[in-house]
Amino acid sequence: MRQFGAPGILGHMQDGIRVRGRLMGKRIELDEEVEDLEGEVEVVVRPAAQSETAGERFLDVVGGLPAGTRSKDDIDQQLREARAEWNDRG
Repeated sequence: MRQFGAPGILGHMQDGIRVRGRLMGKRIELDEEVEDLEGEVEVVVRPAAQSETAGERFLDVVGGLPAGTRSKDDIDQQLREARAEWNDRG
């Protein structure tokens, strides 16, 4: 099971385990097997939030970062120097 709070679908809670699944009438199909609990359980049903892809989460993080302080010319110069070093090695 994945740790609660970590990116992913499952969460370990103090009194139980949160697992995504699908509701079909009176039947619930879980996305993963639950090994930590047996016997009678309480089920709370609510719509699952749409999961984001790792790329979407990454872009959200990058988009929230403050703008850099280096100029385009400074970055371009650093790239030219790095490429020149690569050419010298080969």
